Amino acid sequence: MPRGSISITFGGNPYYYHGGNFYRPYGTYFQMILPPVGIRIGMLPMGYIPIYVGPEEYYFYNGVYYRRFDDRNYEVVNAPMGAQVASLPRGAKSVTVNGEKFYELNGTYYKEDADPKGRVVYTVVGKNGEIDNTEDAPGPIADRRDR
Repeated sequence: MPRGSISITFGGNPYYYHGGNFYRPYGTYFQMILPPVGIRIGMLPMGYIPIYVGPEEYYFYNGVYYRRFDDRNYEVVNAPMGAQVASLPRGAKSVTVNGEKFYELNGTYYKEDADPKGRVVYTVVGKNGEIDNTEDAPGPIADRRDR
């Protein structure tokens, strides 16, 4: 475990947080994991990206989405539908569903797209293992702001 790790108990289970990554004990080792929805941290990791979905502000880092919980904490949340990121999170795998190519990580599905400036972006089109690509599904509502 890296020096300076923060210990967090969530749902009765021990987690450790360091440098934007979460860890769980695994036998005599620690394994880097994607954190559970609802776990909170006091400070966003260096390198996070602010993302706007409609008027709502989220923060993205290494495949994890956060929202401000209160004045002191940020909470891990499910990926917001329509959110757009400039690069896929580490570990995302290419999958084909009904002849369409998607990228999946931990039940979140991304589809390659282009923003208004023609740059490649990846839009959240499904979560919790389900893709919402029906005709009546809303279009991308993310407003990616340049930093």
